[in-house]
Amino acid sequence: MKRSILSIITLLAIALLFSACRSTPTPSPAPNVGGHSASGNQTQCEEPRSKMCTREYRPVCGTTLYSPPCPAGMVCTAVMKMKKVTYSNACTACSNENVQSHAPGACPK
Repeated sequence: MKRSILSIITLLAIALLFSACRSTPTPSPAPNVGGHSASGNQTQCEEPRSKMCTREYRPVCGTTLYSPPCPAGMVCTAVMKMKKVTYSNACTACSNENVQSHAPGACPK
């Protein structure tokens, strides 16, 4: 009886070990939205967004899609425009809820 309980516990421990060692696939990078980066490395911002970031300086070009305001009395089509802003680092860019993605390096002027 003791031997069968010990073998069951051993099998459960081995199964737990193997399940902990399985690899998780890494997500592929997002398509290049703006084409600003020479390497084309656009990175999507992930949820939940960080509320606190370090103060390191590794500039990134953040991409925001927005709908421009429609003047009063006019009928406007729903057109989304892209705006690029340089942020000090990726965390700071993604902490802004309006930023969808970012690419390494400062935005072109």
